[in-house]
Formats: sequence, structure tokens, C-alpha cells
Amino acid sequence: MPLGYQCQDCSYQGRKFKQGRCPACGSARIASKDDTEEEQKRGPLGLIVCIVLWAYLAFEIGKRLLL
Repeated sequence: MPLGYQCQDCSYQGRKFKQGRCPACGSARIASKDDTEEEQKRGPLGLIVCIVLWAYLAFEIGKRLLL
């Protein structure tokens, strides 16, 4: 993922800030936004858990509609 920047005053995020100023508020308080280790460590486990929970929800909704 490409690194980005974030304005410390208004939280605007972007890949480039012309002349070191935030295009949203004009602030010069800009910080580099690195990918955190937590975001990099995410693997397929989170996706699997999400799919299982959605399937369970669909099953329960279907069960209640058929009663």
C-alpha cells in the first residue's frame, strides 16, 4: 500500500499535499501515515469469521421467516 499523509488539524487524508499544506483547511501540520502492524497482520481468519457470522445471520432470519 502506498504511504499517505494526514492533516493533524482536520484529519484530511491524501497521498500528496501541495506545498506542504492541507487542501481542506490550509494547515501546515501534516504527518506521514504509515501502515500499522495490525493492518498488515490481517489474514484470512477475519474474512472467514465474517462469512460464518453472515451465514449464521441469514440462517436465523430464514428460520424465523419459515415459522
